Amino acid sequence: MEAVLLHSGYHSVPRRKMLWEMKQDCHNNLVADNIRRDQMDAMLQCLHFRDNTRMNDDGYFKVN
Repeated sequence: MEAVLLHSGYHSVPRRKMLWEMKQDCHNNLVADNIRRDQMDAMLQCLHFRDNTRMNDDGYFKVN
């Protein structure tokens, strides 16, 4: 999954799901052959980032 996220910074498309479409201008064999779209969606549901520059005294700051 990390490799797909890194690759998406290099090969940008308007929507992430376009990497699995069969259209010639957006399909990416490297991504489509290595991870299914539903697996990627399931993993991204659990991945969250917080901006630490906005951290305050709240003990639950990093809990979404």
